[in-house]
Amino acid sequence: MSVDIKKRILEEAQKRFFRYGIKSVSVDDIIQALAISKKTFYENFTNKNELVEEIAQHFLQQITDKINSTLDYKNPIDRIIFLYTFLLESFKKCNAVFLYDIKKYYPDIFLVFDEFKDNALKNIFIDLIREGQQAGIFIEDFDIEVIFKIHMKRFNNIIERELLPQKDLFDPVFNKIMKISLIGISTLKGHRIIEEKFKYQNLPKNEQEKI
Repeated sequence: MSVDIKKRILEEAQKRFFRYGIKSVSVDDIIQALAISKKTFYENFTNKNELVEEIAQHFLQQITDKINSTLDYKNPIDRIIFLYTFLLESFKKCNAVFLYDIKKYYPDIFLVFDEFKDNALKNIFIDLIREGQQAGIFIEDFDIEVIFKIHMKRFNNIIERELLPQKDLFDPVFNKIMKISLIGISTLKGHRIIEEKFKYQNLPKNEQEKI
């Protein structure tokens, strides 16, 4: 098995799945684009399901690695804003059809996405909220797990293009939704920090970095 060939297959398949969805892209489409034989494909992957599973696992692992290596901002609100915008950036790469196809045709693989949200993201979110509570940024009188489920439901609706499907994922309206969500669980001290942070959301990224 050639590692280079396998990597090329994964990259080509991911590009096509993210753009067109999984159902509409065949193994033949992938091998024709790469000018390889069907035998070469099946030397690297047992079937299309295995290919889809590796792409899903790799996609989520990249997100996890990035979060773990960069989630070091100075306060919980900065980190939550980073987490939210980074996840939007990551899922913007894939068409909503990709997520729809995984949910409908690959339920076992879709469970991997659910486990990622229910474990990795949940643990990070709860840790950030508790840290914010200790710092007097977030109020203490609410169920963190319920708030997490509400946030994830809204986030799912955004990335699956069920909420305001005509809007780009980086439309300012989604920043306002995030701001409102944070204000709802924040103390007056938290309100001031949030208002200050979102003042700069419409500035160019290089200008934000100077602040």
